[in-house]
Order: sequence, then C-alpha cells, then structure tokens
Amino acid sequence: MKMSELLFKVENMAQYIELYDDEVHVQMPLAIMQVIKIKDITDIEFRRANFVMSGKVVIKYRDNGVNETAYYPFNFMFNEGMVGLMGKLNELLEQLKGKKEDVLIKEVIKIRCLGCGALMDEHSQVCPVCGRPQV
Repeated sequence: MKMSELLFKVENMAQYIELYDDEVHVQMPLAIMQVIKIKDITDIEFRRANFVMSGKVVIKYRDNGVNETAYYPFNFMFNEGMVGLMGKLNELLEQLKGKKEDVLIKEVIKIRCLGCGALMDEHSQVCPVCGRPQV
C-alpha cells in the first residue's frame, strides 16, 4: 500500500490543515480531525477578508454518494499559508480532473436489433429486448 506524501501544511496551535497527494486532513480546535479524499472533492471556495485578516475555506465533496459541505474559518495567522495551500490543492484537482476525463472518454457504438429495432451494443450476439439472434 502506497503511503501518502505530505505536500503542504498550515498550522497554528490547536488547528492545522495538511494537504497530502490524495487527501486533505483538517483539525479545528475542539473538533475531530476530518479527512477528505481529494478524488471526492467537487468544489472549493476560498474567501479571504483582508480588512479583518480572516476568511474561510468551503470544501464540497461526496461521501459515500452523499453531497457534503465542510466550512473551515481561518484567522490572520493562517492567511498567507492558506493561499499557498489552496494553490497546491487546485493543482492536484486539475491533475485529477484531467485523469478522470482521460478515463471517462470512451466511444460507444450502438446498433439496432434486426427484429424489434431496440438499441444494443455493437458486439451483442442476441438482442437484450426481444432475444432475436443478430446474424
């Protein structure tokens, strides 16, 4: 089993965010550490409020087929580190998106059944609808 590589870490006392090559670990004060698989992330919002030197990260992801949203506020101690971490996370998501698209692009050719006209896979020997052999 491959060990995950720590790519980036932002920390301040009792809270931290660690970015690995395949997941994000978030530890907020007085909370259970949350682990989100990068492949499950569907959207990220990074909002920085410069006038008060704080902001928040919103990570939307799917967990066992259910849409989830995680909110992580941060203060001035995290500000610059969060910019770097979000940049690196976006790079990973773009790489993963490219891999997903490579895997998902597939040409599918359908033919019509000689008997009932239903669409079926071009290599089918028998129609899945009417059962007629395709010779």
